[in-house]
Amino acid sequence: MPIRIMPGEVTPTLFVGLGGSGGRAVGRIAKRLRAHNDFELQYRNLVRFIAIDTNDADLARLRKGTTEYGKVDETVLISDFDKVAFSKLRRGELFADADTYFTQWVHDWYQFREESGA
Repeated sequence: MPIRIMPGEVTPTLFVGLGGSGGRAVGRIAKRLRAHNDFELQYRNLVRFIAIDTNDADLARLRKGTTEYGKVDETVLISDFDKVAFSKLRRGELFADADTYFTQWVHDWYQFREESGA
């Protein structure tokens, strides 16, 4: 049986932005939708906006909202771990044996940055 949506009815929707471009796109959608006079009445309980990124500064702008991008409901930072220590562990430089899956993809000469961001 097909799902029917009545005209004017809002389907529950989760807008997910991945990376910088995706986050900005979702921010623009959020800004535009929140500008509707009936946002609180018609949309607030049916839509959510989330941004996933490696750059905490971009996520902070989306959490706050700017004149260009609207405010998103949630953000997820996926680079918030010590990449240098993780690579040493997986290369076998610490207490564990080297992980062959890791070492075949990450060359021994490659050095991860200590700061977050893509």
